Amino acid sequence: MPNKAFSLTITSKGKNPIQFIQDIQAQFYPELQARLVELADETVEEIREIIRSSKKTPVVGDLLERTIKRELLNTTGGVTIGIGNIFELNRDASYWEIVNDGANYVTTDTHVVPTNRFMNVGSGFVTFKQGSRHIIEGIDYIGISTRHLKQKLETEIKDWIYKEISRLAKG
Repeated sequence: MPNKAFSLTITSKGKNPIQFIQDIQAQFYPELQARLVELADETVEEIREIIRSSKKTPVVGDLLERTIKRELLNTTGGVTIGIGNIFELNRDASYWEIVNDGANYVTTDTHVVPTNRFMNVGSGFVTFKQGSRHIIEGIDYIGISTRHLKQKLETEIKDWIYKEISRLAKG
C-alpha cells in the first residue's frame, strides 16, 4: 500500500488570502514550537521508561536515563530540539549504544560475578572464563521512541492545523 502524503487545501472566505496566511503563521509557529518542546520532553520520559522497564541489571543504576535529556539547539526562526547529546552520552554513559543496539563480546579475563548482579538467583556466583562469548540484547529505545514521536507528530499537527484553520476561517 503506497504512503499517503498529507495534503491540505485552504480557501479563505471574505479575507485577503495574504492576511489569512499571515494570521495562520502568527498563531501557528509559537504554539507549534511550544508543543514540539512538550513532545520532546514526553519522548525523553518515554526513553527513560523503556530503559528502566527493560533492565536486566537494576543494580547498575540510572546513569543512562539521567544522561538522556532534551536540549533546545536553536530558537531563531524556528525550533531545533535534540534528545540525547552524543558527547555527554559518550562521556557519561558510554554504554548507551550497546543498550540500544546490543553487542557480542568475548571476555578478556576470567572473572567471577555475583549472580544477584544479573539474575534473581540468591547470592551465588558465576565464573566467566577467559574467551567466553556473551550476547547483550539491545532494547532499541531510540527506534521505539522515534516511531512513537513520528506518530504523535503526524496526528497532533494534522489535528491542530484543521482546528486553527477552521477557527481563523470563522473569525
